[in-house]
Order: sequence, then structure tokens, then C-alpha cells
Amino acid sequence: MADITEAEARNIVEFAVITVNEFEKYLSEANQSVEAATELNQNFEVISNKILQAAQQCSDTFANSDGKTHTELELPIHNAVASFRSSLVGVKQQASSLIAPALRVLAQFHGFLETDPATIIQKLSQYYRDTGRRIQSRGVSVASTSAGKVGGTSNTGNGTVYTHTTDEKGDPIDNFWPETVEFRCIADEHSGATEHQERFEIRGEPANPSGLSITGSGNSTTDTAKTPSDSILLNSSFTSYSGSTFTNWVKGGSGTVAADTTTYYRDSTGETTPVAIKFTTTSSSTLTQPFSTRRLQLDPNVPYMWHLAYKASSTATGNLKVTVGDQGVQTAAFNGASDSDWQVFNRVFWFDNVNKESPNFVITVDSLAGSGTPSLHIDDLIVTPMSTFNNLPYCIFGGSNPFLVNDRFTIDVTAGTAGVGLVNEWLWKAYNSYLPCEASPAAYSEGTPSARDWRDPAGYS
Repeated sequence: MADITEAEARNIVEFAVITVNEFEKYLSEANQSVEAATELNQNFEVISNKILQAAQQCSDTFANSDGKTHTELELPIHNAVASFRSSLVGVKQQASSLIAPALRVLAQFHGFLETDPATIIQKLSQYYRDTGRRIQSRGVSVASTSAGKVGGTSNTGNGTVYTHTTDEKGDPIDNFWPETVEFRCIADEHSGATEHQERFEIRGEPANPSGLSITGSGNSTTDTAKTPSDSILLNSSFTSYSGSTFTNWVKGGSGTVAADTTTYYRDSTGETTPVAIKFTTTSSSTLTQPFSTRRLQLDPNVPYMWHLAYKASSTATGNLKVTVGDQGVQTAAFNGASDSDWQVFNRVFWFDNVNKESPNFVITVDSLAGSGTPSLHIDDLIVTPMSTFNNLPYCIFGGSNPFLVNDRFTIDVTAGTAGVGLVNEWLWKAYNSYLPCEASPAAYSEGTPSARDWRDPAGYS
């Protein structure tokens, strides 16, 4: 399709998106002011509600004068409005059928063979990442996790819920559902779950029953807190050992490592005798587990998270380092003056970040210093794929104190500015997907409409 420009192919997508967006704006109370100056400026949801209100007023008047029931007078109006609303919701749900042929034109321009919209979006995403292109993001933000039971009481468990908001290239994940997500413990060790693997119910906000506007997702699911038994590595709790040799781990360096059964983070699931690894002496020490030990195969489309606990002796200083495959070294500098209680250290990684020939998971302790016999304890290593709720990656990690029923966390996912990032807005609504994006893409110089939703690499012409 060399007889059109890329800008013209993109315009078809954007104008399709603008069309369905304007239709939704008319339908939705969430997208237009209910205080508009005239009836014509108000949206359908507001106007149709006024029809029902007017029918009720007439019903009250006629019932008083003619003795007819409210049902006889109101029901036909209610049924007509419901039927009309249903037909309009049906039109809105056909947004994908309008956007799909526009995507196919863009796919043909780029020489893609695919015709399925979801696959086209995947191909476009890869092409955009390969060429450095980005479109305008929706600007959805994810707030920090808030802990506390209903009523303001603090949680009993001292773990938390971690979330992640960027993909393997560091770009925003742009298909989150704006709503408050609640994680509530519904089963602990005393009510059907295992200690440290407590079960949580995860809930979004209620969906709009009319279907005219998008409010909450109306979705819910359950999940459990993670322990080393969930880890994709072997012997993550270090309980299998002989002397200073830990099964499935290869020691390196000249420092000393040993099992400690008196100082440990928590007793993980299945442990008869909890164990932590104790690093001593000032020489560097490493513990390595090759991916080949378990023949690990990672899912390229899922983020992973590693999480461990460490505790420094009162005078110890030094560096705790973790390296996963080809990902850069992640370092936590420790100081016993502030880290003599158990601390946690974690990072997210993707297959694309760590893939290399013969990848390893490596724990390193170096520059260990301090008076007496400085030491660093490490325990409770968990390496796990993150779960998702409405496309939001998360992990529930318990702490040294187990969760109890009604422990609770909330996470606010907030929509960006209306009308910004419309292409991704409708790729999310129509296909639960998105294209690589950023908050402030550079201007796109070729063609119209506005460059707000497209960006090409520097020097593109």
C-alpha cells in the first residue's frame, strides 16, 4: 500500500478512535457535565434519567386523579428507555468493529501479514519498540499500597503488596483499569489457609450497571501470599544443606558461609527447622544457582520478582548484591546501626532483561566490615512470576508476622486527563491492549491530525 503515507494510515486509526470516543462522551455521565446549560448539551444517561423522573411525576399525578397504579403508567416508559439504552450500549460495544479495519490498513502499510486486531497490535508494538517509536500514554497512575483494616486499625501481618507499572523496555504499561483495588485477607492459618500463605480476595469497584460508561471493572479473584515454596529456584529457603554446602547452590569467593538455625526471618511452609545463611569474614562470598539447575524457562510476557530478607549484625557494614542473568547488579548497602532488624530487598525483572547464554541467579556479599565478627544473614528468598489483576502486576509478600483475616490493602489506580492518549484508551477498551507509549512523546511532523498520539524517531522524514 505504497500509494498512501504512513500519516494517512495513522489518521484512519485516529479518526476511528475519535468517532467512538465522541459517541461514548454523549452516552456517558462520567464524560460530560450533568450541569450543562441546556438539555441538548447533556449526555444521554442524564437525559434518559430525566425521562424516567418525568414519567414518575406524571404517574403520581394520574394515580391520584384516576386511581391507576404506578406500574401501569411507568412500566411502558421504563421498558422503552431500557430497550433504547440497551441498543446504544450494543453500538458502543461494536467500537472494535470500527477500529479493526483501520488497524488493518496500518498493518498493510507496514507490510504485516496479520489481519487479527490483537495480533496486529502485537506486531505494531514490536515494530515501535524496535524503531524507538512511542505514542501518547493515557497517564494512568498507580498509588503506593495503603495498609490498614476497615475502620483504621493496623494490619496484624507486616507484609505488603507490591505492584509494577512498566514493561521490559521501561515504558508505561498502559491498559490498567482506573479504580481502587482492595486486597483483603479472607483465610489465615486458623481458618483454612497455611501460615504465611494466607488467602486474599482481590476486588475492583462495581461496574456501571447501565453499561453506558466505564466506572469500576466489577472483577474479583483470589490469590495467596508468597513463600519460598512458591519460588522458581530450588532450595530457596536454604533448609537443605550439609555443613557449609547448600543444596543446588554453588559457593564462590573466600568468605565463610554457614547455616544458622537460631537467627532466621520466618518459618516458611514445610520447614521443620528454619534456616538462614550467615555470611562472615571480610572476604567476598557468592552463592550461585544456574538456571540450568532446574532448566528454568521464563514467560517473556510476564514480569518476575525476586524478594529476600537480610539482617546485619550491629557493627556490620557492606554490600548485598543480586544479579539475575544479564540484568545489571542490584545493590543494597547495609549498615548494622540501622539494619540490625530484618530488612527486605527486591526487584522486578523480565525475560528480555535477563536472557543470556547460561544465565545464573547470584547472591554476593562483599566489603563486609565491622568490629568483632561482622555478619550478614540472608533468608526467605522468593523468585516468582507476578500475578495480574486487570493487567496490573502484583505480588503479595508476607513478613515475619503472618497475616490474619481482615488484614487489608488498597491501591488507587487513577485515570489520566480525559482526551489524552485516546489511541491507547480505545485499544484498551476495545482489545485490552496498548502500544508502546510515554507521557510526553516528541512531535510527529508528517501529516495531520495533531501529533499528540504519535511519535517517530529523531530524523524521521
